[in-house]
Amino acid sequence: MAEIDFITHYDSRSPVSEAYRALRTNLQFSGAGKTSKTIVFTSAIPNEGKSTTVANLAITIGQDDKKILLIDCDMHKPVIHRRFSLLNRGLSNCFAEDLPLKEVIQADVFPNLDIVTSGPIPPNPAELLGSKKMKALLQEAAEMYDYVFLDMPPVLAVTDAVLMSSQTDGTILVLGSGDISPDEGKQAKELLEKVHANILG
Repeated sequence: MAEIDFITHYDSRSPVSEAYRALRTNLQFSGAGKTSKTIVFTSAIPNEGKSTTVANLAITIGQDDKKILLIDCDMHKPVIHRRFSLLNRGLSNCFAEDLPLKEVIQADVFPNLDIVTSGPIPPNPAELLGSKKMKALLQEAAEMYDYVFLDMPPVLAVTDAVLMSSQTDGTILVLGSGDISPDEGKQAKELLEKVHANILG
């Protein structure tokens, strides 16, 4: 595990860690009275820092004594198993082997943080994510945890994040300053709005 990837754990007093705590507070008050438990994290294009953001925010929420499950739903270019140095037996195994969610949860990776990796890359990610089995897995996870974070592929690359944004409580769109054009950011937001995604920030 690289310290630069998990600054909220290795340097909790840094200004960056404080920014993640502010994001945690904003998330907790973003629901206007309704708790947002299942949350999609996506970006407009690759390499905007989405997976780093979701990992650090998950660690920060765990530090607040909330139980959190991070699921790598990017079954095109998954990175969570590498970031956390985990065995990549996860979400796609639930579908391919008809496994229950509990069988692929890797517990206590950080305090109060459990992780489900993507598993082997399947030929039909969008079809799996839109299935009844995925909906049931999400409902089960929401009953077990305070928060369920879904690390999704970029919006402008594939349709997966747009699809899941319509089935979850909220969406966080991570945009890399200087990495994308204003038009790309606007297009990503519009695609999410078309499916009535609840964009939390």
